[in-house]
Amino acid sequence: TGEMKYIKRICVEYFRLPVRRKFHANKFALFDKDGEPVGMYDWEEEKQWNTLREDISKIIAAGGT
Repeated sequence: TGEMKYIKRICVEYFRLPVRRKFHANKFALFDKDGEPVGMYDWEEEKQWNTLREDISKIIAAGGT
């Protein structure tokens, strides 16, 4: 959530995802406790769910929440 102009800029420039008010992308991002990107995942692909679980476990083991 936030200012739509800023959200659009970040999504297009950083994540290469289109942004519309009533649009949900199939992809989402995971960030560590310092705000650094860990990965991008497609919620429709089971293999990527497994990768996401592994990445979350690594973040937690490193002291993230």
